[in-house]
Amino acid sequence: LAYKFYDETTTSTLLDIEWTMGRTGILTPVAIFEPIDIDGSTVERASLHNLSIMSELFGPFGPCRTDEVEVFKANMIIPQIKSVKNVCSHYEEYLIHTPKVCPVCGGDTAVRDSGDSLFLVCTNPSCDGKLINRLDHFCGKKGLDIKGISKATLEKLIDWGWLNSNAGIFELAQYKDEWVKKPGFGIKSVEKVLD
Repeated sequence: LAYKFYDETTTSTLLDIEWTMGRTGILTPVAIFEPIDIDGSTVERASLHNLSIMSELFGPFGPCRTDEVEVFKANMIIPQIKSVKNVCSHYEEYLIHTPKVCPVCGGDTAVRDSGDSLFLVCTNPSCDGKLINRLDHFCGKKGLDIKGISKATLEKLIDWGWLNSNAGIFELAQYKDEWVKKPGFGIKSVEKVLD
């Protein structure tokens, strides 16, 4: 026999929607709500996945600050929004609009239809958000598994103008003398990445 427990749900108040960038340029909506305790941990964020799911949950007018959200943890791990109760009395004042510009680079956004779902994407091919996430994936465990290179390090390398593509990872040795003098880095940490 296998038993399945019902998911514990808790109600909270929607504060805002944040948009996070994926490596392909898809902007994912994330609901931010008043912190609540579910299954022994504090939860204050839940992915809304895409525009289609967001529309299903919030209806045709979209999300509104002060909406009541019913939150649960899928498989007691992943925070999800089960349902939404619109409670705004001054709707336009609290309405949360889908961004027309990318929160990372300021480029235009566009809605794309995959056939099953609607997604918001950044249309700027040079968006740093796409580059950082693409490099993070390339250098991560499922890619080259480079030890000692974090997303924060990648952001700094891009800011310093040393990295603008996946191939640039193999050219970082030319910056070694300058890199070891940067705050937060030293010979050992730089050599670990280069090795």
